[in-house]
Amino acid sequence: MSDTIDEISHPNLSMGLDLIQLAILLRLLRIFSFLNELEQWTFFTKALKVMRGPFANLVSALYSLYFLYIIIGIEIFGGKINTDVFIELLELNPDSEIGGDYIWLNFNDYWSGFNTLFSMQLFNNWQFIWDQFDFTFPAGNGAITSGYFLSFMVVASYVILNILMAFVIDVYTSIEDA
Repeated sequence: MSDTIDEISHPNLSMGLDLIQLAILLRLLRIFSFLNELEQWTFFTKALKVMRGPFANLVSALYSLYFLYIIIGIEIFGGKINTDVFIELLELNPDSEIGGDYIWLNFNDYWSGFNTLFSMQLFNNWQFIWDQFDFTFPAGNGAITSGYFLSFMVVASYVILNILMAFVIDVYTSIEDA
């Protein structure tokens, strides 16, 4: 009983720091009132409002593309990347600076496939990832891996991102004209 009375009458130090941090955050939010006076900021906020709907459509199209390629990847490459294969691949490439974390880039489940495709779209050591999957097939079947990853990279990286950039430029020019 005495502990609860002491806690009530003497608030702990972390609660005081939380209130100070909240006060600082609220003070920093005042910057938006000053930003609204800038012409560039109002132009930017108008562009964001116009781009909301079509950007959501583009994100859903990209997610659908990911979903399709993940399902295909699970069927083609599912279960082929494991610890033994990965160690053998690293032994064949001793000069490779790739760490052991790349074993998680596989198609053994949905989220691993999502991470793999996201890394490929960002061109994050794509050569090693491509070779990792190409290594799992017998010699002469590299066309399957090449066709899969090349088609994904062309559609996801070049086509969809160029559509996004074209849309952003179109929105900015239409707002600027208005």
